[in-house]
Amino acid sequence: MTIEERNGIIEKYIILADKLASFKSHLIPKNVTLDELKSAAYMGLIGAVSRFDPNRIASFEGYLKRKINWAMQDYLRFLGWRQDKQYFELEKVEEAIDVSENIAFSETVEKITIGLDTVAKNMVLLYYMEHKTLKEIASGYDLSISRVSQILKKARRTMETNLPEAA
Repeated sequence: MTIEERNGIIEKYIILADKLASFKSHLIPKNVTLDELKSAAYMGLIGAVSRFDPNRIASFEGYLKRKINWAMQDYLRFLGWRQDKQYFELEKVEEAIDVSENIAFSETVEKITIGLDTVAKNMVLLYYMEHKTLKEIASGYDLSISRVSQILKKARRTMETNLPEAA
């Protein structure tokens, strides 16, 4: 990876580092500033982008989130801050919220994709959830880009009719 490519990826995901630092700043003592956390998050982002191996790790964004959070946690440990019982309880609540949001989201996806065949449903998930390009999807299914576009257009129409039922 060239320096320009690395810098482009860092610029693209710096917002993620800011969001994670902002979120974590509400969970720690006030003597640690948001700017300090952001600095640690940026260091985690830079390190993660530099060390990322696409052959070993499937989800780049998930990898980034972990590495950024670990960098901030390492910084807090360096400062002598330790997690207490309240923090662990808050972490459990956040995890439960994430699980419930994922379940609700999965149920909604199931409702709006009713009537789609398996291939169309998979293409919708690849295109909208995993942000794959039409070209990537087409090569995976050995179809033309225009055929994938047609399938997605038909799937969108079906999902639009199912959308009021899902709400």
